[in-house]
Amino acid sequence: MYVSKCYPGINYDFQPTSYWSPGADPLGVALRNVKGRNRREMIRDFYAEGNLEVLCDELLTDTLGEEARDSIGRIHPSFMSGEYLPNYARHEVEIARIELESTTSDVISVRARLSGERIKTRSAMSTSQSLSFLNKLKPPILVAEAYLVP
Repeated sequence: MYVSKCYPGINYDFQPTSYWSPGADPLGVALRNVKGRNRREMIRDFYAEGNLEVLCDELLTDTLGEEARDSIGRIHPSFMSGEYLPNYARHEVEIARIELESTTSDVISVRARLSGERIKTRSAMSTSQSLSFLNKLKPPILVAEAYLVP
């Protein structure tokens, strides 16, 4: 196996037991498929302060409605970060996320869903493009497998 570049602090041998089992961490469950980067940070902050119930229900959803999304985008372009990612397919979860340091903080979401005995993965970008690039791996996926060079 070839890893293109190793970064300190990343355990490349990590293998989750499952992407679909209910997590023991309630914060992880709440954040699982929330698209927006700033909303994720907001949920983390309010949770840490014990004030999660103060946030309106719409901010806790995976996908914002168009009106709410436009509203937060008026605060600053970075508030749109991840909000324009395509919706999740049925039984699909985000397994990795790449957040770019750009004006609109574009996001690439790596998603997975079960397909028989295998896991189908794809990347979804905030430009609504979608690419299958780790198609049909045998579960569970090692972190290092995401860095395989073709």
